Amino acid sequence: LDHMVKVVPLIVMGYAIQCYVINQMNTPIGTLSLMFLGFCLVSLIMGFVIYDTKHQVEFFEDKFEINFLGNKTVVFYSEIVSIEHAVSSSSFSRLTIVCRNQKFKFYFVDEADKLKAFVEEKKTPLSKAA
Repeated sequence: LDHMVKVVPLIVMGYAIQCYVINQMNTPIGTLSLMFLGFCLVSLIMGFVIYDTKHQVEFFEDKFEINFLGNKTVVFYSEIVSIEHAVSSSSFSRLTIVCRNQKFKFYFVDEADKLKAFVEEKKTPLSKAA
């Protein structure tokens, strides 16, 4: 969401300039089409806000829970096969957790390298005990 706060004003300014240029060209696109594009822009921004506020991951001693819009998934550390961390130049990156029967991809993860180390630390004692 912090990244969106920085980027959204630029996107909205680009949309406004685009609307002005299209209106000056007297094209048959019309106001209705520009309003539709504005609605799509607002929907995109709201989608990012909803994802950021409603997607929650909670870590416990032996598992972590993923909650999104009322759907809850529990993943035990013992089920994890591998953890992949996509290195990014931004302050956030992508983290992929591969389990025995499914794969979880987390986007826009802050400090993904620290989270990867934390999950691997929790996973290692459990796998050594087995």
